[in-house]
Amino acid sequence: MGERMSISAGTFCLNPLELDYPIIEWVKTALEFSDQVVIVDAGSTDGTVEKLKTLDSRVEVHQIVWQYKFKRWSPTNHAEPFIRNNVLKHCKKDWIFFSDADEIIHEKFHSKIKEMVQVNKYDMYDIWMAHLYRCRRDGRYQITLKTLEKTGIKRRPMLYRNHLGIFYGRLRKNSHCPHQELVASGKSRAPAINRLRVCRPSEEEISAIHYGQCRFERCVARSLNLWGIRYEQNDNFKGFDEEKHILEDRGYPLFTGEHPSIMQGWLHNH
Repeated sequence: MGERMSISAGTFCLNPLELDYPIIEWVKTALEFSDQVVIVDAGSTDGTVEKLKTLDSRVEVHQIVWQYKFKRWSPTNHAEPFIRNNVLKHCKKDWIFFSDADEIIHEKFHSKIKEMVQVNKYDMYDIWMAHLYRCRRDGRYQITLKTLEKTGIKRRPMLYRNHLGIFYGRLRKNSHCPHQELVASGKSRAPAINRLRVCRPSEEEISAIHYGQCRFERCVARSLNLWGIRYEQNDNFKGFDEEKHILEDRGYPLFTGEHPSIMQGWLHNH
């Protein structure tokens, strides 16, 4: 048996409490399988930083001066890699688990993550992501499972070895998923996911759940404006009524999976 591999979990935020992100649930989940939890805060004024610092001694909050607006669908985007690379800079453990603050790993997979990093066969794990969508149906709010036939984005490189020269680059032309823009340093500057030893475990082996579109509608609209994203440019929010704050039913099937236990209270309030 070799030395146990350690894990840094990282994310970033800007006023997540005010904007209804499950940031506290994300941190508490990450603490279950990580040795270090890194949050880069871009200038929150809603009490987020103070709250995060009370959670655990393994939690590190690093604050930066935010000078950008996210223009996520622009090939000249600098904001997305800027903040993500700030997270990577503070991750000091053997492996990095990186996800957005609205992407939660079910507790049944926590031990699996610990096992995966002990395997010397791979450099990166490309993990399934279930995208949930909250809409009005039959007179009440329902949680549906967004189908991804159009985008084809079903996986995310969320777990990878540290110190491999990996960083986030600018969006390539026609790219719609900044999470995929990992780059491994080297002469080819090719996307890291194409160069490293990548494992793609099945959905049953491990998956994450994206809750960003299950937030209160007014918060969805405010966060889009905050990050500089106009909802008309975002296919995820086509049909969004900014005045009525209603997410329309798009006919997605109801989500019948199991929510992480830590999300039960958050969902109950929605």
